[in-house]
Amino acid sequence: MPDEMRKQIIDYQNNFRQKLANGQVNGSNGTLAPAKFMENLDWSCDFEKEAASRCNNGVINTNLLYQIGAASDVIVGPGCYPKPLHFKDFKKAMDNWWRQASGYSDNQYTDRTKEAFAQMMNANATKVGCSFEKKGRLTSILCLYNSRVPLGQEYYEVKEN
Repeated sequence: MPDEMRKQIIDYQNNFRQKLANGQVNGSNGTLAPAKFMENLDWSCDFEKEAASRCNNGVINTNLLYQIGAASDVIVGPGCYPKPLHFKDFKKAMDNWWRQASGYSDNQYTDRTKEAFAQMMNANATKVGCSFEKKGRLTSILCLYNSRVPLGQEYYEVKEN
């Protein structure tokens, strides 16, 4: 993946993370509380390589990741022939993950159908690596994080007033 695209992905995710840190994220019952801390993510080539190995034949394998957080999506594009990868492919996936915020009323990850948002906003994550696979109209997107939020746990600590 080109360095420029890696930077775009990092900047896009860090922008979302800063919005959460500043209390600018709309949840299901109004604005989510601001985060006590939310570090910026750095790129991990090791996670990028691992993500690439887990996108095969239109299937995204997130089994046996243990302490590694994962956010994934399959984007449907126009036509049947794969086009070259663009940042917009990743942007569509990250926007889908971001929209999951509307299902959260607090900082608890309790719904597996909204896991991508919690993993992307995990305050303990400091590294991310993403990859993709194009197959026909489908682009499989997978981002891996160096920290995983288990179901039922907080994905960030609320800033005290």
